[in-house]
Amino acid sequence: MTEWPNWHRLRTLFVAVVVALLIIAFALWAVPTGLAQEALDWTPTASLSQGLASPGVVINGDKLYVIGGQGGTKATSAVSTGNIEADGSIRAILSTSTVSLPIPLYLHAVASTNQYVFVIGGWDDAQRYASVWRANLPIIASTDSPTWTLEVNSYPRKIVLHSAIAVGDYLYVLGGVDENNIALNEVFFAHIEPNGNLDNWRITTAMPKALFRQAVTTYNGYIYVTGGYDGKSAVREIYYAQVKNSGGVSDWKIATRKLNKPVYYHEAIVRRGRLFILGGKDNDIEFNQVFSNSFEENGDIKQDWYKEPDLPVSLYRFAAVTPDTCQASFIYTIGGLHKDIFQSQIFRTRGLFCYYFPIISSAGNTNK
Repeated sequence: MTEWPNWHRLRTLFVAVVVALLIIAFALWAVPTGLAQEALDWTPTASLSQGLASPGVVINGDKLYVIGGQGGTKATSAVSTGNIEADGSIRAILSTSTVSLPIPLYLHAVASTNQYVFVIGGWDDAQRYASVWRANLPIIASTDSPTWTLEVNSYPRKIVLHSAIAVGDYLYVLGGVDENNIALNEVFFAHIEPNGNLDNWRITTAMPKALFRQAVTTYNGYIYVTGGYDGKSAVREIYYAQVKNSGGVSDWKIATRKLNKPVYYHEAIVRRGRLFILGGKDNDIEFNQVFSNSFEENGDIKQDWYKEPDLPVSLYRFAAVTPDTCQASFIYTIGGLHKDIFQSQIFRTRGLFCYYFPIISSAGNTNK
């Protein structure tokens, strides 16, 4: 029998590989629902020392910080810390009184950079605040100086139910309710100096409508405001605006794809280039659903929403965060309310948010 030349064998092998890849690609394309995942679900990992609603939470390196919140019938000044292990689990959360906030707070806003964490406004069960507190990261107790520094430049309003986010060297605060119970569409920003001090607050382009209880995140030079409450009802719109190099934002636009349902007291985070919307409620119903979507190059959101695994329970007034460097893409939820009961549980995803296949929204194009 005549042997095939080596090049003929290589060509045959190449064709076989191509055919196999085409078969795999077709099989993946044909998956009607769900997402390719590796045991993706939610699992409890640690508990807070008490149930908390509206906690401020940030992650810095392998540390998770829970800052303030409403514990039962009153505000707390506690700052709790947990270590994030390599498998995503969190060691027991321990409250450290030596790094507590100077005052108890909830309905405040928390934002962080790699070096600093800022706490803006809030309520202590008696009054609203315009104060801005800053701490270095990681938060470490020191006998030489106070952990928290009161910024000279207070926020222009006494404010609650607002959102804050740091983008580059600027801190942004959006919406909320002022001391006169007026809902705001204002957006203020301040430059973060190298030493952490905030420059004067400046106003930038206002949101299209007054909002509070919204969830805010950032991705690829844009700020996204999702859902919220306008004083009468929950909203479905997603507003987005591009961040300017010199601070401030451009004109706000409405994303093509609205949220699946009106919602407030939810959470919005970005993980591996996707927007995740978690939990929340409207005027009547609490939600445990989680949806995700992709971003367009121009910042818009156009695609149908993907249905992710539900939260273990319906949650609102909770916090959600994800590490910037965690290769396993863990997402954490912290505290919150479930049927008006204060929650102490921390949940995390187990598995990978990596490869997605569409679930067509039951609302179809009515989401637009």
